[in-house]
Amino acid sequence: MKRAVIVCMCAAAALAAAAGIEVNGGFETGTGFGWTQWSATWAVSRPAYDYASATEPYAGAYALHMSAVNGSFGVYQEFCVEPGAAFDVTWAWRGSSAGDGWWEVLILDAPYSYDMADAPFSYPEVTVAAKWEVGFGGPYPPPSAEWVEEQAGITPASDIVTLVLKCGSSQGGSIHAWFDAVAVAHPSTLLELAEVAPAKLPQAGGVEMRIAGRVFPPDAAVALGGAPLTEQVRHSTCLITGTAPAGLPGPADVVVTAGGRTVTLPGGVTYVPAPEIAAIEPAQGPPEGGTAVTIRGLYFESIEGGGVSVSVGGAPLAGLALVDAATITGTTPPGPAGPADVTVTTPFGSATAAGAFTYTSAAPRFRRGDCNDDTRVDIGDAIALLGHLFASKPAPACIEACNGNDDLRLDIADAISILAYLFSSTGPLPAPFPACGEDPTASLSCNEAHGGC
Repeated sequence: MKRAVIVCMCAAAALAAAAGIEVNGGFETGTGFGWTQWSATWAVSRPAYDYASATEPYAGAYALHMSAVNGSFGVYQEFCVEPGAAFDVTWAWRGSSAGDGWWEVLILDAPYSYDMADAPFSYPEVTVAAKWEVGFGGPYPPPSAEWVEEQAGITPASDIVTLVLKCGSSQGGSIHAWFDAVAVAHPSTLLELAEVAPAKLPQAGGVEMRIAGRVFPPDAAVALGGAPLTEQVRHSTCLITGTAPAGLPGPADVVVTAGGRTVTLPGGVTYVPAPEIAAIEPAQGPPEGGTAVTIRGLYFESIEGGGVSVSVGGAPLAGLALVDAATITGTTPPGPAGPADVTVTTPFGSATAAGAFTYTSAAPRFRRGDCNDDTRVDIGDAIALLGHLFASKPAPACIEACNGNDDLRLDIADAISILAYLFSSTGPLPAPFPACGEDPTASLSCNEAHGGC
C-alpha cells in the first residue's frame, strides 16, 4: 500500500487540534508511562531520561528530556491502527549538542523493531518523519535551541504502527533532546476486541484484567456483564487494563464502548463460584496416610490446568488429580488419629468440610461414661452399668467406657463416679472425655466403633 508522508512546520493550534490517541504524549504523568526506552547495542554511555523537567516543557508541567555522551537511543510507543486510514503525528521538540549528533522522529509501519529504529534508512517500512543533524554534512537542518512544532503522517499498510523519538551521537560530546506535546490522530471507526484475560473470574471480582484489541480511543470504556471495569487504564490503542467487577455465576459479555460505538465479545469471561464439597470417599483411613480418596463436589475449576489444591488435616493431598470440575482424586497424607478437615482451594475461593475424613487408629476410641453407647453421658449410663453388675444384663460393648473412675476394674464405684459427675459437680470424668479419643491409661476391653467414635 502506498504511504502518504507529510512533514511541515505548524502553528500551535495545529498541535492542539490533533485529537490524540497517544498515551502520555505530553508526559504530564511525570513518567515514561506508555513509552518504552531503547538504546543501541554499540552505545558507549548509558542514556539518561528525565520526565520531570519543570523548567523545560513546551506545554504543561513536564517534557521528555533525553541525554547521553555517545550512543543512539530514545523511546517508542506502538499503536494498533486501521490499515488504509491516515495516521498523523504532531509534536514539539528542541535539541543541543557539544559535538556531532542527530535527532529523529520515526514512524515504523510495523511493530517495534530495534533494527528499524537503529538504521531506519535500510527499511522501506520506516518513515523518517523529521530529522536534525550536526557534523555529518547531510541535507538535514541543525537542531533548534527553541521549541519547534512539526507534523507528519502516513497511511499505514499494517495494523500496528510504532512511533520512535530518537537522538544520538557517535563522536563523544554530550547530546540533548527534548520532546513534548506528542499527539497522534487516527480517524478510524474500527473498534475490535481480540483477547480478554483471564477468561475465568471469581464471583467477587478483584482480578487484574487485560483487554486487547484495536483501535481503542481515549474515551474507550470496558464493562463485564454490564458492570464497568474499575481502575481502568488505557495503555495504548491496543491495550486496556483494570480490575474486574463482581459478577453472577456463569458467562458474561465483555463490552467496549467508544464514541457512540460498541463492540461485544459474548461470554468473553466466566464468573466461577467458590468450590463446594459434597463427599470424600472413603471417609476414613489409617494415620500413616496413603489412602486413595475421591473428593466429589462442584466448581473444582482451575486456571490453565493449575491452581487447585486440597488439604486433609492441614497437610496437602498427595498425587492430586483434577479429573473434572466435580471430581478430585489423590492420596491422604499422614495425620493424627481422629477427624480431619478437608479443604479444597481454587483460584476462585475455598471450601472446608469439617471432620470429613477420619484417621482411624488401632487403639480403641470411646467416650468415657457413655456406657450404653448412645453418644452422650447421662443417668442412663449409670443404670446400664448397674444392670450389668447386679441384674445379669449383657456386658457393654465398650467396658472401658463404663469405667467411670479409670481404675482398671468395673464395679459400683464407676457408677458412683458417673452419677457424681452428673449431679454433684465433681468435675469431668477422666480422659477421653467429653470428646472421643484413645485411652491415655491402660484399658479394659472396648469396641473401636463405640459411641459414634
